[in-house]
Amino acid sequence: MKKKDVKAIVGTALSLLLICAVAAGLVALVNSVTAPKIAEADENAKTESIRDILEDAETIDDLALEGAEGYVGKGADGATVGYVFVTEASGYNGRLKVMTGFTPDGMVKKISILTINDTPGLGMKAKNDDFKNQFNDTDGELTVVKNGEPEQNEIQAITSATITSKGVVKAVNDARALFEKVAGKEADA
Repeated sequence: MKKKDVKAIVGTALSLLLICAVAAGLVALVNSVTAPKIAEADENAKTESIRDILEDAETIDDLALEGAEGYVGKGADGATVGYVFVTEASGYNGRLKVMTGFTPDGMVKKISILTINDTPGLGMKAKNDDFKNQFNDTDGELTVVKNGEPEQNEIQAITSATITSKGVVKAVNDARALFEKVAGKEADA
């Protein structure tokens, strides 16, 4: 190889290295500016979802669960008006985060999809009320059905999005397990 060719290769490599360093620096700068705003928006969305589910609550307290996120809503008289748990499960395209609200007697009041990264027009339908409302007023272990009319505690899968449907059901079932753990402690108190 000629010296001229080596110089050209080294010059090109150094130019590319400089361009990559500048680009990486710009990405880091943008991330440092936007990350706190994104975290704040996520926290605001979560707070809004908790308030939506526990609409009758005067106060909302953190349950301080180990390895889990849960809240209890209390009315003006101090009585429990409901519980909310945030759980995660695998969806078709990564993790999904679901907030599940329970009445004091253990019925699912409402769910909210906090995080989902799925196929538009398919798995993203998990955010639609038609799908989410199936969970309302259920009171036991849930299962997914693909065909036919769902019975008690069965959730009709989203067409062509069974993996996402099963992920949401798993997250809600995990929330139920947390509810039963917390409600059992409160009943013993």
